Amino acid sequence: MYYPETMKFINADTGWVGGKALSNKMGLVARTVDGGKSWRVSEVPGTLEIQSLDFVDGSIGWAVGFDIHKTVDGGRTWTRESVDPPVFTRVYNLDRQHGWAGGVNSTFFRRPALPAP
Repeated sequence: MYYPETMKFINADTGWVGGKALSNKMGLVARTVDGGKSWRVSEVPGTLEIQSLDFVDGSIGWAVGFDIHKTVDGGRTWTRESVDPPVFTRVYNLDRQHGWAGGVNSTFFRRPALPAP
């Protein structure tokens, strides 16, 4: 069983849902490219749940569930970003140059700008 926590669509067809698997307490992200008719689920290693996610385009995005994880392949695979302390619960990207994460105890992080595509 999958429990969704957050959702982000960049257009009518492409979107993601983040949450957790109740059976093994693993963070998961599901991706659709057909407006929600079908979904592909990916595990986010080392997380208990995904509380927030956001994308700057169809490939690059971040998911948080205390740690910050980044994808560069549309959510197929995820890698942990090295940020301490890992207490982030929300993430937001305005564009390739501006992105932030926030969490418990008034913890905030501004990510570095991305290189031009």
